[in-house]
Amino acid sequence: MGELNTARWERGLAALTKFRAREGHCWPSRHQIEGKFRLGDWVSIQRYRKDLLPEERKRRLDAIGFVWDWRDYLWERNFAALLRFKRREGHCCVPTHYRKGDLKLGWWVATQRRNKKEMSAEHRERLNKIGFVWRMGLMGRIAYKRFIRKISARLRASSLLSSLVADRRPGSPARTHNRRRQSAARWRPAQRNSSA
Repeated sequence: MGELNTARWERGLAALTKFRAREGHCWPSRHQIEGKFRLGDWVSIQRYRKDLLPEERKRRLDAIGFVWDWRDYLWERNFAALLRFKRREGHCCVPTHYRKGDLKLGWWVATQRRNKKEMSAEHRERLNKIGFVWRMGLMGRIAYKRFIRKISARLRASSLLSSLVADRRPGSPARTHNRRRQSAARWRPAQRNSSA
């Protein structure tokens, strides 16, 4: 039984190492299968039995970046994305629907604001340290105006672009209207000449 367990554990570690090399992280989905090995289940069992695992196995899992607590992992991942956003934009006022790849940073920021009282003191302190805005109404006037100016410029550019695209499509109201005007302009002189 011990040899079978050791062989299965080694197979799981090899599958996780292969997954990490390919994906860049040790956080497979619950249903992840590598070859014919049910890696997602194996990872869940390692987390659940963390206190029962021999230190050697824990050390080997830590060496490849094993994620013991996926909630902390997600928090750290989003916090790092928020830091990148702040470096780029100069503030932490992320629009609610802002996404970067598969990361919904805007929703995460809104959730942090909503869960401020339930959040750990360490997480709250780290957010405060980078200038996190807990209430949008308390944002400084200058920062708020700069934020709104950027968003407005993006929206204007977007609506201008969409109106230009609409004017170029066959059957768009602008094209149809222009054709009718041109047809009427051709029809009037023809009517004048025929009545003379």
